[in-house]
Amino acid sequence: DYIYDSIAIDRNVFTNKQIENVVNQIDFSNIKRVIFVGSGSSDNAAVIAKYDFEKYTDCEVMTYTPEIFVETKL
Repeated sequence: DYIYDSIAIDRNVFTNKQIENVVNQIDFSNIKRVIFVGSGSSDNAAVIAKYDFEKYTDCEVMTYTPEIFVETKL
């Protein structure tokens, strides 16, 4: 239940228009990949951010917990 509650809360923090405005302020023309690293609530926020970045950019977006990220060969 906590995860579903967190996602609902995260979705209400920013409107889609606010997220779109933030993403539009960044020049993604030379950015191919965005990586979010977080644990706990930060990881939940990263999952939401991944969805939004994929929606508004052409970037490949990945999320990791710190433990997995340090072991990942990118």
